[in-house]
Amino acid sequence: MKTSNPAGSGDSCPNGAPQRPGLPRRRFLAGAGAAGAGAFAASAVGLGAPKALAATRTGASWRRGAATGMPSMDDVWQWEEQLVRFGTRYTGSSGHVAYVDWLTGTPEGTLSSFDQDLYARGGNAPALSMDNNGLLYTPPTCAGGAPCKLVVALHGCLSGVYLLGDEFPELANLDTYADTNNLVILYPQAIASVIPFNPEGCWDWWGYDGSNFAVKSAPQMVTITNMVHTLGG
Repeated sequence: MKTSNPAGSGDSCPNGAPQRPGLPRRRFLAGAGAAGAGAFAASAVGLGAPKALAATRTGASWRRGAATGMPSMDDVWQWEEQLVRFGTRYTGSSGHVAYVDWLTGTPEGTLSSFDQDLYARGGNAPALSMDNNGLLYTPPTCAGGAPCKLVVALHGCLSGVYLLGDEFPELANLDTYADTNNLVILYPQAIASVIPFNPEGCWDWWGYDGSNFAVKSAPQMVTITNMVHTLGG
């Protein structure tokens, strides 16, 4: 981002006034990363140039609201501490969102859609309470053939594309991190269903797809593993 640092790059304010007590930028960013880590399940595996799923990209546009202004210094220090405690988007404040936009930047790669039915048992992802389509984020360097790694990011209940669109990829801020770390982000998608009974579109952590839900042979586990293998993992 070319936007200037609203909090300053060190421990002093741009106007020379004493800095309000708070957390140095590096420290609160590290804390924010730790807080955000609990928001998704991720698995890093070796990955060559992504070709299979990446070839299915649809050119889906990236939706992101443009920041219209930066917060005051008082707000900055208050939100920095909230950022460490609660993550990036929990305050609901437009000023906080603008500050987070400055911190995270804008993704430079492609968020694409792919057919999950191709990887599901029997070619029917909805029968496993999974959506017909999943999402894949590919940074420019990875699309260009650079060796990259893979992160599998699982959304929470009531957080799938079927309900929120691309809000999970957009607000998790994984994609901007992927741009600078040569990571491809795979976003498998679950949906709400009656049979099997999964009213909130959760991943199977209690057995609605069968008693083997927590082992490698579980239907959803196998489906996601097939996606990973297709990407070279």
